[in-house]
Amino acid sequence: MQISLVICAFIICLFNFDNILIFGEEVGLPKNRYSAIIWAILTAFLMWGASRFAKISKASVIATVAATVMFIVPVIGFIIYKIAYGTSSEIVVAQEDSSGLSSTQFESLRNIYIIVPDSYPRADVMERVYGYDNSEFIDALRARGFKVAERSYANYYTTFLSMSSMFNMDYHNQIIRPEGLTANVLSQLGAFGYNEKKHEIITIGNSVFLNTLKSYGYKYVFSGVFNCDDSMDFCYARSWIFIPDNLLKLTPFELIRSFLRWKFNWDVSIPNILGMPLYLELPEILELRPGPENSPFYMYVHLMMPHSPYRYHADCSEIRETVFIRDAFVRDAVPYFNGQVECLNSQIIEFIDTILFHDPNSDIIIQSDTGTILLNSYRTPISQWTNEQFEETYAILSAVKINAPCMDKLYDSYTPVNLSRIVLSCVDGIDRPLLPDISYLVNNKWELKNGQLVGKVEHTRRH
Repeated sequence: MQISLVICAFIICLFNFDNILIFGEEVGLPKNRYSAIIWAILTAFLMWGASRFAKISKASVIATVAATVMFIVPVIGFIIYKIAYGTSSEIVVAQEDSSGLSSTQFESLRNIYIIVPDSYPRADVMERVYGYDNSEFIDALRARGFKVAERSYANYYTTFLSMSSMFNMDYHNQIIRPEGLTANVLSQLGAFGYNEKKHEIITIGNSVFLNTLKSYGYKYVFSGVFNCDDSMDFCYARSWIFIPDNLLKLTPFELIRSFLRWKFNWDVSIPNILGMPLYLELPEILELRPGPENSPFYMYVHLMMPHSPYRYHADCSEIRETVFIRDAFVRDAVPYFNGQVECLNSQIIEFIDTILFHDPNSDIIIQSDTGTILLNSYRTPISQWTNEQFEETYAILSAVKINAPCMDKLYDSYTPVNLSRIVLSCVDGIDRPLLPDISYLVNNKWELKNGQLVGKVEHTRRH
């Protein structure tokens, strides 16, 4: 009994190391080693307490009750999550009514590449907020025939709201968020303020944009940080690797791994042990892309970079130490973020050059999902946002090279919801009226009124 309780106490502490790190950062401990010392002391104390507790006559009964509660609470939370989002998670197949394409139109269909670098701000924001001059990259894109929007904004902040609205080519009628006790329970569980799974399904598969392309004979190629599903003809992703990696991040493993890598150049990371990187990057995706015999195809690549975790220097060499920055957008992270931007820039240019050489008649879109939150907009009441906070959070990189007659339809302040309309109209010649370009403001409070986000900015009025 005594040994069992001591082992249980150790396991509980082992998988709560992450919480001690978060606590250390909240109270301002300068280095993670201090948090590790606190964790070690607490672990030793709890193991000692467990050994003493085992000598109590009813220790086994108390331990059994405690274990049962620890099991039941997350199960109840999971059930509440399913009930809260159950009715809103039913996915209806989304597709436009279209008359199809003529044989001449079908023969002229161009392959479409949409590359989404996660949380990539517009060039003016990069310079103003991050002190990074991105003009060389922007000039390189323009030299290759891209239209780089100077006033492009995201429609929403959060990946799945932004991308699902883009691929459904419309704004969300309602954002479902539970209220009252259910909302409080979900908040404690770390659940997002809306049905994230529903919007993920739209983003990666069941969208108007994709299903319309598939009705014209396009094959769907996906690569990136999400799961594969049945909508994809080709899928290059390894999301399964996140399971062991995320579990180990709850433990001191990352600190030990970082120390061994830094001091002895021993890499005991999960990706290295399994012999593959955690994320697919553009150079690898470039090698995996389908050949011309699969044309026409639509390839959607959703990258993790330049968003954290910070893994690469500006020259794309791997960062040897683990960068412990829980909040990806803080001042201490700026050099790492800028480094990943520069690394990614070179990879994007290489990708574009390769595609233009082998597939010169293709459409290529480089479109970020959101901006960043270094200026703390996500924790600021929407009514108190400054213009600088809005610009950083919503002003995004957007560079487009599509069929020449359609390039004139692009304007400087378009948003993703209209970009997808322009691109699809260029494919099939159907006139799709553009919507007002609006950014709906989101912060961690998820301020809603009748299912709609309370803050919105209409760009046609601003510019």
